[in-house]
Amino acid sequence: MWKTRIYLSKKFIHLRRYLEDKLSRVRGASFTTIAGRGRAELLVACDENAVDTVRPQVIQVLKELFLNKVKFSYIYNNLNKPPINHAVCAFFAVTINHKTIYENDFLSKLLDSQDDYNIEGMLNFKMQGMLDMWDELVIFAESVLEEFEEDELFSLASYFIEAEALSPLSIFVTGTNGEYILTDVTNGQIISIENVYAELELNLINSILSAVPTEILIEPRWRSPILHTLNKVCKVKSI
Repeated sequence: MWKTRIYLSKKFIHLRRYLEDKLSRVRGASFTTIAGRGRAELLVACDENAVDTVRPQVIQVLKELFLNKVKFSYIYNNLNKPPINHAVCAFFAVTINHKTIYENDFLSKLLDSQDDYNIEGMLNFKMQGMLDMWDELVIFAESVLEEFEEDELFSLASYFIEAEALSPLSIFVTGTNGEYILTDVTNGQIISIENVYAELELNLINSILSAVPTEILIEPRWRSPILHTLNKVCKVKSI
């Protein structure tokens, strides 16, 4: 039987529920959580003949943990938790929450090289180059938030999308009343709506724009408070 352990220190114990939810969706694996004294250890296991399919899924879960949760928390806390409106959310989506090729490649190699995963230990001792990048983002975001007005933040977000888009990417947005589906039409994939913020509207804006779409497709009758925001940042097309 193949096993791996994921350790959460007191600093990262708040990620326990997120990890448990994601690991519950890993096909072919089982897991159990041992918690106490403000810490947790998640033990993930599978049959030997399922390792080649289970381990990549576990690595993907951990990569998303670092890029969706740890990165944002690190930068947001170092910015002294500024208030989030649609403009700030759009700006954060294409800068802080956008996953760079370097980050994806670095984490894929790092996670693949480990047998067990201590989240705080990896962050402090194996990810210094990435932390340096995040510190630069803190400085950049701090200066932008101090100097830019709301409309300028939308314009900056739009500029980043145009600059970062390596190839055409269309996202189709459907759903109402809190039940939304985001589809990467270009690559035929569903985009998950990550709970970065407390409000669904902000999470929807973040999940759409952090993918750096070149166009957003909506149904003719689709209405949402975020539509005005999306129109300010990206090409929105009714189909």
